[in-house]
Amino acid sequence: MVQVALSAQKRDLSIKAKDYRKDRQLPGVVYGHGFESVSVVMPYELVRKAYLKAGETTIVDLEIDGDVVSVLFKELQFHPVTDQIRHVDFYKVNLKEAITAMVPIEFVGEAPAVRGLGGTLTPQMTEIEVKCLPNKIPSYFEVDISVLADFHMAIHISDLVIPNDVELLEDAESTIVTVSAPRAEEEVADEGLTPEEIEAAAIAAGEPEDEKKDGDGEK
Repeated sequence: MVQVALSAQKRDLSIKAKDYRKDRQLPGVVYGHGFESVSVVMPYELVRKAYLKAGETTIVDLEIDGDVVSVLFKELQFHPVTDQIRHVDFYKVNLKEAITAMVPIEFVGEAPAVRGLGGTLTPQMTEIEVKCLPNKIPSYFEVDISVLADFHMAIHISDLVIPNDVELLEDAESTIVTVSAPRAEEEVADEGLTPEEIEAAAIAAGEPEDEKKDGDGEK
């Protein structure tokens, strides 16, 4: 299991958040069930690295002025222009109580229907909701798209291997990903014609108009 640790200090609320940010200190808050919320500050770069490593599914051992609490990254606020983190929420967890969490989906492999048939990978889901103990939350669910050989195939939640200690909170028959046919092929399929027949029909449909124009030109 990935181990992530981070140190923080209780925030001096008399100092404005923007002043902390100028010193590359990131303001945040820690809260949770049965836990008195506390405002904290942490070195920006350490928070960024911890988030890249932990995401929102890995427990972080957060030290606050010497006391260590188990938390999850709950919410991050980003600057709309620079995309830098401006504030972070941590959720303090009880390691003996199950919680709900959204686990991201990671697609691996290459779909033959994309590579060979020119289709477009069409994800229907990007994360899956589960319930389990905090230290049992999967980092991600891996979905191998190399089984998608044609446009009629799909991968469903029921195709995943879910750990026994993780409860799925989604419909097992929900579709995770499919491959969409190229638009031209969809139109051909709707008409029930081959590409050659479509082209021939288009040419035939244009001939009377062309002949009419030619006839008008001779008058």
